[in-house]
Amino acid sequence: MNWLKPLAFIISSLFLFSCAHMQGTGYYKSYRDHQQEMVQKFSAANQLLGEGDYLEAARAFDGITLSAPINQLDLIVIYNAGLSYYEAGECKIASERLRRVVRLSRNVAPQIEGRALIQLADTYTCLGQDSMSIPTLIEAAQGNFNFPPDVTLAEIPARLAAAYARIGNRRVARHYYAIAEQGLGQIYNSIESDRDRAKYIAQILLGMGNMQELNPRTMTGEQYIASLRALQKYLFKVVELDVRNSSQSAANQIINAYNGVWYYIDKVNKKRLNDLARRRIARRKLQLAELAVQALRALNRQHIPDPDDPPIVTQFLRQMSQRKLEFRNYIATNIVGTNLTREALRAQGLKRGGRVLNPNPILEQKALARMRNVMQKKRAASHP
Repeated sequence: MNWLKPLAFIISSLFLFSCAHMQGTGYYKSYRDHQQEMVQKFSAANQLLGEGDYLEAARAFDGITLSAPINQLDLIVIYNAGLSYYEAGECKIASERLRRVVRLSRNVAPQIEGRALIQLADTYTCLGQDSMSIPTLIEAAQGNFNFPPDVTLAEIPARLAAAYARIGNRRVARHYYAIAEQGLGQIYNSIESDRDRAKYIAQILLGMGNMQELNPRTMTGEQYIASLRALQKYLFKVVELDVRNSSQSAANQIINAYNGVWYYIDKVNKKRLNDLARRRIARRKLQLAELAVQALRALNRQHIPDPDDPPIVTQFLRQMSQRKLEFRNYIATNIVGTNLTREALRAQGLKRGGRVLNPNPILEQKALARMRNVMQKKRAASHP
């Protein structure tokens, strides 16, 4: 979410305010030196964060304050440490830092608390803990945190919709999708310039469809694909808007997310398994590949072909068609329990679609064999 960037905008004002109130005291010089040192360290840590050196930035922020926070500067430092750990993929440590910010900023610094709540929800998603992400987002939606309109009207409802979709509650997910769509419409109508509208809406949609918090190592395959399917509609709209940088970023997120599906399919279980267990795992991989194909079909339905489609849209759809073909080929060439050749499996899978999964072809073959045996016995009995 672009809005959830590192906090730095009140550093100088906090420093000046604190110094002004300590003028004339015996502690002024030592306090001023200490604050100047903190600001220098803060700037250095922020530079690391801006350069993408997230783990070093997190450690630098951690090194600034080790005692319990006593002012907003300390809260900002811990918030930025949490953000840095999140960007570095250390979601557990990030959640600890952000929970601390939420607890200590309550009734003291509502703007910082609100930002921390939304970022904390992202860390819970990264950890695969939607039971924690959902109430955190609801708390952010119901609080008085002075969020920008696009965050309140569109981004938070869209994130709630995706979270409910991941846990399989489609009814509530549809409810929040409707709220997000309505909010997006309000924002769209409030912008007069077409040029400004496209650029601004693209940024909002990037926040609504952000897939960067999806973590294959903490989500089940079903949760991952459900979230991908829920969020891709917003990112695809960004691709269609053809806004410089934003559209390419959205396309890359979708492509990378579908690449992540192969993490589940290619995952190797190193334990010794019996035939039944191996067949069960193979069948589940086929089901995940079929879910990916269904999600890609849903993505295709979002687009109405137009001869004047921008090149980025044409190229993106071509890449998605290639992804769908890869998943379908996997399904066709990995049918569980069949002795058909690889070429025959591929042909059968392309012709019969989802039937490669259920019922199992080997069961069909055994049933046919039993029927042939019965018929042969009947014929033999009728012609002694």
